[in-house]
Amino acid sequence: MAVVTVGYIRAGTKNNIIPDEAEFGITVRTFKADVRKQILAAITRIIKAEALAGGAPKEPLIEHLESTDSVYNDPALAERLRVPLEAALGKQNVITEGPITPSEDYAFFIEQGVPSLYFSLGGADPQKYAETRAAGTMLPSNHSPYFAPDVDLALRTGIKAEVAVLRNLLSGFSQ
Repeated sequence: MAVVTVGYIRAGTKNNIIPDEAEFGITVRTFKADVRKQILAAITRIIKAEALAGGAPKEPLIEHLESTDSVYNDPALAERLRVPLEAALGKQNVITEGPITPSEDYAFFIEQGVPSLYFSLGGADPQKYAETRAAGTMLPSNHSPYFAPDVDLALRTGIKAEVAVLRNLLSGFSQ
């Protein structure tokens, strides 16, 4: 499984002038390092072949500016925090999802052995959420320009979730 997202494309300043350079930024997300390596090699191969086929005067510059590993939820931590999250938000509102490919820099903590749990916070208007579910569609995610959560609901839910998680995690420390 791999996700390749083109986040931006920049080239030229006028519609009737051929630009001397073009730039685009992508994100590659995979679950496995060997798949990421394969995808990055394929992207490099395609870009170089297209430049050559188009008669580019020089080989394209390909820079890898940033990278993070996959985000991994510690199973023991996930199970531990399920209880306080269900108590705070209601059992029906705590859903275990399958693997996803978030692009998060806290993967650096995971590399250092810090137990980690990534969870998504729902903040949609309940009526709009129900309507989209009934229609078999989805509301825009936080990476969409159409993302529009119910701010008050999202803040209340987020604060409840964070307080429940933090109280549980801090309960092991003596005072």
